Amino acid sequence: MPGFNGLGLHLESVGFKKNGNTWLLPVGTPWKMTINAPADFEIQSQRLAFAVANEWKKFGIDVNVQQQQGGVFATEYATGNFQAGSYWNQNCAIGPDIWVRLEWWHERYVSPNGQPASFNRERYKNPEVSRIIEQMARLPVTDPKNVEQGTALLQELVKGMPVIPMFGTSKFVPVNTTYWKNYPSASNYYEGPWWWWSNFKYIVARLEPAQ
Repeated sequence: MPGFNGLGLHLESVGFKKNGNTWLLPVGTPWKMTINAPADFEIQSQRLAFAVANEWKKFGIDVNVQQQQGGVFATEYATGNFQAGSYWNQNCAIGPDIWVRLEWWHERYVSPNGQPASFNRERYKNPEVSRIIEQMARLPVTDPKNVEQGTALLQELVKGMPVIPMFGTSKFVPVNTTYWKNYPSASNYYEGPWWWWSNFKYIVARLEPAQ
């Protein structure tokens, strides 16, 4: 797999070895991984776990997808009891000020494994990320520096790669205009059509009787 050549060279530089099509850990045993995945909810995340596992197996890692019910899935994520997981990460952001969505990457939120963490469940520590977050916290929402600082923050997160965003929300968003109209649309995009989020309160205020 050409896309993995660079990764293979890096692994070999830190002691991993390839035996046929199987990667061996520096201690000489086969490399095994478990990906935590939703069992019967968040279907996109569930499918993604199996897609990633298929690619990693082709690369030479012995991967198992462990599907879990919501309570176990969330608890193991919060307590750091996972090797990898297909999680709905709170990195989605819309607008120039992304502090509210990415502030949770500050290292102040890191908890020891085994203790529940409300934020930064990946236990990711990066002093530069924390420094930028602190700078952004002092900026008003309308300050143009938000774009500059937000860009710097995203660049640092890409370098460290604590998570790998794979897709955005994909859902059908039907409406019924029998009784109400003025829903958001491509030609009337005053708000995103997210009926399942708190943004819906802004839509309700602008609906109009159809008759």
